[in-house]
Amino acid sequence: MGLYKDANINTNQFSDLAWIFYITYLVFEMPTGYLMQRLPTARYLGINVILWGFCVTMNCVCKNFASLVAVRALLGVFESAIAPALILVTSMWYKKKEQPPRVGLWYLGTGTGTIIGALVSFGFQHYTSRSFYSWQIMFLVIGLITMVIGLVVFLFLPNNPMSSRLSHDEKIYAIERLRSNQTGIENKHFKPKQMVECLRDPQTWLLSLITIASNVPNGAVSSYQATIIKGFGYNSKQTALLSIPGGAVSIVSILLATNFAAHYSQRAYSIVVLLLPGILGAALMAFLPDGHKVGKLIGNYLTNCIGASLPLLYSWVAANSNATFSIQKVAGHTKKVTMNAILLMSFCTGNIIGPLTFRKADAPNYIPAKIAIIATSAVAILFTLLLRGVYVLENRRRDGSSRGGGEGSESIGEEVGGDGVRAGDGKASSLVVAAVSAPHPDPSPKPGTDTGTETYPEANPIVSPDGREKQETSREREGESADSGFMDLTDRENGAFRNPLTGRYKTDEKSESPRKAKVAWLGERTSIL
Repeated sequence: MGLYKDANINTNQFSDLAWIFYITYLVFEMPTGYLMQRLPTARYLGINVILWGFCVTMNCVCKNFASLVAVRALLGVFESAIAPALILVTSMWYKKKEQPPRVGLWYLGTGTGTIIGALVSFGFQHYTSRSFYSWQIMFLVIGLITMVIGLVVFLFLPNNPMSSRLSHDEKIYAIERLRSNQTGIENKHFKPKQMVECLRDPQTWLLSLITIASNVPNGAVSSYQATIIKGFGYNSKQTALLSIPGGAVSIVSILLATNFAAHYSQRAYSIVVLLLPGILGAALMAFLPDGHKVGKLIGNYLTNCIGASLPLLYSWVAANSNATFSIQKVAGHTKKVTMNAILLMSFCTGNIIGPLTFRKADAPNYIPAKIAIIATSAVAILFTLLLRGVYVLENRRRDGSSRGGGEGSESIGEEVGGDGVRAGDGKASSLVVAAVSAPHPDPSPKPGTDTGTETYPEANPIVSPDGREKQETSREREGESADSGFMDLTDRENGAFRNPLTGRYKTDEKSESPRKAKVAWLGERTSIL
């Protein structure tokens, strides 16, 4: 669209613009993860979308490389909140097996954006002006639309199930159905032990290596698809239209892979199936003779399958952020946020490396960059199969521990037969969370007594509006909303579960103080085991 000429930049500077975006994206991933834990998730997401849209509009006033660098850097800052916020929102509402297709649905925006962007580019290339160029008006229009969408997100997307417009009973069901996830709903308390456990967990770094390796080609293809197609001998308008099938390939591959993963609980095999066409496509682009334009174009389209592996990695993290391969069994919201941040930092690293493989000296064919796509995709396949093997061995170990009555019988997942970590007995946790289960009379020890294995917190019985007794917790005595009991009910560190045999509250002596235990009485017992 004339950006190179109008802004007076060359191929190497365009490559710099691509990776500068991901540098700030990477740097701000940890801070934005912390802010998402401290601030309302949906509101934070909406503000970042609005600011991102504003920065897009600012592209229209950029006339040189320096101004484009400044805008790209700011775009990376605000972009860093989008994917992790959407991952958190998805995990707040959906069970593990439901997450891959839902993540896939919102990740369809990448393929849809490619198609819309190509059509918009084609349309605006027919606009000519000496003072306001076609690429400038395109950025202005798209930025304003994005700001409107951000405002809608800010106003209407709920921060969590308890702040939604659902009825009280619907909120109970929405939270109760997620108990088997054991990854937490939301918790505003940052827990350093969970962050350290995440950093010590081998699966964290295997997922990181897979993400880096698979996003080197993704960064190259997403940033340079138009350049690659134009290198086959097409003009700018033809290149814009020929980019559309690439977006369609991305959409189809995302839908097929995420639904296959959801139906069969096999994310690893789905990722491998997506990477193989990418290797084939890069080989076609690199090694076909120059006269085979159609074959090279098909190869370019096949490389769009690689990017479809990212939503599977997102859902893999959301499903297994509670799993741990160390002695300490730690799960919860802080670990989930930390794993999301590391995954997105790895995503940035891959996308920083990808554009750097396209050098001005290799134009117009960029053969070394295409060979790099083949090599990094192969590495991603190896690490994916390795991680799946680790999960399979861990599940077998826990199966054996369960039969022997050892620690492995504790539930940390539910993807039975899949590539996620599950309980040793293949079932969801048998613990009933206090926040969704009202106490009932039983002959168990009285409050305040120590049985040697369990300590029951002191609680004052009061009468509910329907005449039933309930336990008043420290939070309720201070006037806090009972709805807060839902916020992190599956976090094993919240220190407040109900014993399924006695019906009494159990406070782990190693857990946080009862002041931080999120326990709430909700009337009817709605346990779904």
